[in-house]
Amino acid sequence: MSRRAPPNSVPPAVPRLRRNTQADSAAYVRALTAQLAHDVGKYVARTARNLSSDTVLDAELLAMLSRDLYGDAQGSRPAVRFAALAAELRPLLVDVRLTQAELLLAELERREAAVRAGQPEAVQQATALALQIESLLRALAAAGPAPARRKSR
Repeated sequence: MSRRAPPNSVPPAVPRLRRNTQADSAAYVRALTAQLAHDVGKYVARTARNLSSDTVLDAELLAMLSRDLYGDAQGSRPAVRFAALAAELRPLLVDVRLTQAELLLAELERREAAVRAGQPEAVQQATALALQIESLLRALAAAGPAPARRKSR
């Protein structure tokens, strides 16, 4: 009998690397930022990337957009996945883009009911937010790590 993860569970992040050296830590940060760009940025913007501002969404397209932005019964919500990966990154990386993406995801979450209802203004705003989130996370992954400052003893 196979064991399935419960709906909205967070899949494990990148495998734990030994972080004994600065190079190990940098590799781990690169892996986490790449995973964040992929798991959250790429998928949250998947449908949004293909919509123009004047696109009228039918029920099927709205359902696709909603799944990308908010997840479904089979997968975790992008905001939940972001929170899990960001929690691992924060002790290792100081970058304003991480906070900006978190704020944009929170704004996206606040618009969920209106987006799922197909309200044109909410859909347009959510689409723009998704593209901004993707852009921030891709830029974060491309920039490479800047290690977090450690507290002086």
